[in-house]
Amino acid sequence: ATKALQNDWKEQTVGGTTTAAANAVRAVVPFASQRDWVALQQQLRRLSGVASVKTLSLSTRKAVVEVGYDGTEDTLRASLAQQGLNLSPAPDYVLSAGVPY
Repeated sequence: ATKALQNDWKEQTVGGTTTAAANAVRAVVPFASQRDWVALQQQLRRLSGVASVKTLSLSTRKAVVEVGYDGTEDTLRASLAQQGLNLSPAPDYVLSAGVPY
């Protein structure tokens, strides 16, 4: 599982999605396990309006991602909320599952 996670991370940071998005937000993503991290990434990639998800750094309990999206930040927040995800307000964005972090 760790090897797959490392390969996934390399692909995203080196050869990740190149789709240009109108806007982007950089956020810290805390997670409890590798399984949670993978599930959250999959949720993000399925969201309407999300053009790209790039992992900037990864540790055992958190990641820093850049989410490229079309539309407004409010639209992004609404899409995230529909999937049970929350994006805390700027300047220190935190993307988390469930209630605001």
